[in-house]
Amino acid sequence: MNSSRLSVVSEAKKFATDIFRNKVSESITYHNLLHTEDVIAACNKMADYYQLNDEDRAVLFTAGWLHDIGFIKGRPEGHEEEGANIAVWFLASQSESPEFTSQVRQAILATKIPQSPANLVEEILCDADLFHLGTDAFKQKSKLLRQEMGNITGEQFSKKEWKKRNTKFLEDHKYFTSYAKEKLQPVQNENLQQLKKPKSKEDEEKSIRLENQKKNS
Repeated sequence: MNSSRLSVVSEAKKFATDIFRNKVSESITYHNLLHTEDVIAACNKMADYYQLNDEDRAVLFTAGWLHDIGFIKGRPEGHEEEGANIAVWFLASQSESPEFTSQVRQAILATKIPQSPANLVEEILCDADLFHLGTDAFKQKSKLLRQEMGNITGEQFSKKEWKKRNTKFLEDHKYFTSYAKEKLQPVQNENLQQLKKPKSKEDEEKSIRLENQKKNS
């Protein structure tokens, strides 16, 4: 990537890192700096796979760093729009072109569920954002998201309810890029089958006991 494009990505990284470290609540346990870094790592894999040119890489990585900064508001509703608006302001401060700014803005907005990518860069960002659905990290990331949702809403989701939500989400989700369809979709399908697998009576009783203990503690 040429120096001017490296510069805007580097500044976006610094800007996003400062927001997540200093302005986003610690109650946001999933949509945080670690998640953003995971998204960037996934973007990097797919950018190399598709041999993206410098301009497309700059759009992808800038949008990747900025796509969840809308959580500065502390809630999931409308965070893509909020993040896109902050990104527009930030890129204006960097004297970026209207065209580049528009591409970054659209890439961020494309990640809103249901995702709506219109080109390869947006497809890569959308797949990177939900990369974990097709990996062994799914269970761990799901726990963090469950905790975050509980922190935001004040509602403690039971394991049964959370399992139901996850099952529906995985049933509805499909990756966009050929890379993700080949490498991630099969693992996502396995994760879905694990969710659908009925628990033994013993496991079910143990789960109920643990849920009751949490409620009474």
